[in-house]
Amino acid sequence: MRAATFAVFAVFAVASLPPGDLGRGERGVAHASPITLDGTQSQDTITGRLTDITLVMGNSRRRAGNYHGSGIARICGFGPLRDFKGMVDGFTLSFPDGEDLEIIDVDFSADTLPVGRTTTSFYISIGLKAKQGGRPPDYVVRANQPKYGETGSATLTFAAGTHTLHVTGTNDEGETMDMTAVCKPKARPSHARALPPATPAFALRKG
Repeated sequence: MRAATFAVFAVFAVASLPPGDLGRGERGVAHASPITLDGTQSQDTITGRLTDITLVMGNSRRRAGNYHGSGIARICGFGPLRDFKGMVDGFTLSFPDGEDLEIIDVDFSADTLPVGRTTTSFYISIGLKAKQGGRPPDYVVRANQPKYGETGSATLTFAAGTHTLHVTGTNDEGETMDMTAVCKPKARPSHARALPPATPAFALRKG
């Protein structure tokens, strides 16, 4: 009787879910959603990733120099642009997440940048504590808007759970940038650690 009652309840619970909650498992029912072998991601793996960035700025009186930053990325991965029509391979990098670094801010987006490919259409802005002192205006390359005459390339690779984004660019003043961002796999929360194996029932019996 109890089994039959549970079965009826389970069918009712699934039938009560909104149509959008069935199918891909992105809403409603909780599913494990790691980065897959081809580098694609679900939404819960694009935030909070430990990221290392190396940056070389050139041909600039205000920003020239080598920069480095290690911290947490606000976003690194296929989202949120992935949710929009025509942007299923949209890649985003927003860094850091509040840390005090010489690389103050990086915002990169490409409407289409699948793993293993290169694009010349992207946007990037970079805020720095300049080697020359102070904080100059953000450096911007709008390679996705030809009217500005700003050019560059962005390449995305993936291996062992890590995305590597390499971006080069030249702005409308001829200042250059060469950046490599390495986004590591998102750490599992402490509560997700595996539990120790249960003691077999027979071991609990008194002899």
